[in-house]
Amino acid sequence: MRFPMFLVRIVKVSADFSHLSVYWLAQSSREDNEIESILKCLAGKLRHELSQLQVIGMVPRVDFVKDKQYALMADVDELLLKADLGEDYVPVHPHYHNNATFTQIEKFTPGLVYNTDHPEEIPEDKPLPPMRMNVFGLDHAFILNKIQTRMKKTRAVHRSEPAHLYQDTPVDEPQETPEYLSAKQRHDNFAKFLKHRQLSIEKTAKSTKNYRPELDLYEDELLESSKLYDEFVDEFDEKDYINESEENY
Repeated sequence: MRFPMFLVRIVKVSADFSHLSVYWLAQSSREDNEIESILKCLAGKLRHELSQLQVIGMVPRVDFVKDKQYALMADVDELLLKADLGEDYVPVHPHYHNNATFTQIEKFTPGLVYNTDHPEEIPEDKPLPPMRMNVFGLDHAFILNKIQTRMKKTRAVHRSEPAHLYQDTPVDEPQETPEYLSAKQRHDNFAKFLKHRQLSIEKTAKSTKNYRPELDLYEDELLESSKLYDEFVDEFDEKDYINESEENY
């Protein structure tokens, strides 16, 4: 089945949002009836498809309305094609059928006569009215232009980061190697620690005039530190003695 072609002129929504009127242009009366019957059948399907978009909660009823002005012009053109204008009638281009005074000024404007020998001289038809992009009161052209502008801004050069920032860079390993203390250095550091601790305990004991139980705890810690120091010194001297004897052998 071949679907006849038609052109939508304007789309209007009622004030109470109950129905949507789609005005379409009539081309010829022979196909207008067929187009009108098909559009009535497709109105319900079109409403269903619009509801699937989920733009609004309730889609209004769709009514296809034939534009009366263009329909009357199409009827006049069809009647002129059937009319018997006589044997001396000179055909003119359909573009001038809308001019009611054409027959009166024909003798003053001979260039308006349709010349079949030079079809390239045929005047252009009147342009059809532009299709409006404001269905449901939304300016679709403005919205699309705004989206394209935002997309161009996001693709700007200064917003794109260079690729070398995402390349894996080797981690710089520390150049310094850990320093291992010798036995003598560890011995000296530990002796300094014990001496500093003993001085802090003695200072705390002198600053207190009244007896407090914490002093016993400080004294015990001092004794333990002294014992620990003596044991460490003995162990250190013993290791040094063993190392010297092994070297002699």
